[in-house]
Amino acid sequence: MVKLKNMNDDLISRSAAVEMLREKARGYVVSMFATSEDCHLARSVALEAATEIAAMPGVDAVPVRHGHWIKRGYACGDNEWECSVCGETEWTGSADWMKFCMYCGAHMDGEVSDDDEAQD
Repeated sequence: MVKLKNMNDDLISRSAAVEMLREKARGYVVSMFATSEDCHLARSVALEAATEIAAMPGVDAVPVRHGHWIKRGYACGDNEWECSVCGETEWTGSADWMKFCMYCGAHMDGEVSDDDEAQD
């Protein structure tokens, strides 16, 4: 097995990888190779790789949700921040340190627009 440098276990779409290999197998042209035997060999290798990828075990992964905090109000020295994904609110002085929603787990890396802030 060949280990590629800087290769890690990033998640990819299995169906996209299989389709890409099948497209490559369909696209082989005899002129790219010395003989038509070379062309058939390259095509069969690509199709075999597609079959092997399709048979690999999957992982149990949850899609990452991205959102931002929406400033809704101010009382008793704290701001009320609403999660743009789940709508739950949190009371704190600043949303700068809240990188994730404690209710739904969304990554709070989206931009807050002026339209999102409550009008006083």
